[in-house]
Amino acid sequence: MRPGISGSGTCRSRQGPGPARVRRDGAIKNNGADSEIPALAAAFIKSAREKPFLLVTSFVNPHNICEWARGEELKDGAVGEPPPPERCPPAVENLAPPRDEADGVLLMRRSYQNNRLFPVGGFDENRWRQYRWPTSG
Repeated sequence: MRPGISGSGTCRSRQGPGPARVRRDGAIKNNGADSEIPALAAAFIKSAREKPFLLVTSFVNPHNICEWARGEELKDGAVGEPPPPERCPPAVENLAPPRDEADGVLLMRRSYQNNRLFPVGGFDENRWRQYRWPTSG
C-alpha cells in the first residue's frame, strides 16, 4: 500500500510500532503498522456479540506521506525512490499561490510549509511531481 497526501497541511511523527492490545471492553488499541488493522477488525466483527457495536478503524496511511517528505522510515515499508519527474504525475494546476493571496494566509502557508515536520516550502515543480508519485497508484 502506498501512502497518500494529508489534506491538513501538518503532520506529527508517530511512535514506533507496538503490539496490538484488546481492552476488556473489546476495543482494540493498535499503535503498530496499518497492515495489522484489517485482520484485527475482521476478527472483532466475526466474534460473538450480544449487543450492537460500532467499529472504527483508523489508519496512518495516507497520512504518512509527511514522514516520506521528511525522509523518515515508513512504518509500513518503503515505497522506493521516485522516478524522474517526467515519469511522475503532472503538478497540480494550483501549485502557485494565488496572486491576490491575503497576507495572513501567506504567512500561515509559509510557516507550515517551512516547518521541519512538513518541509515542502522549498519544493519546486519537479519535486512536487515526485511527491505525488507514491499516491498515483
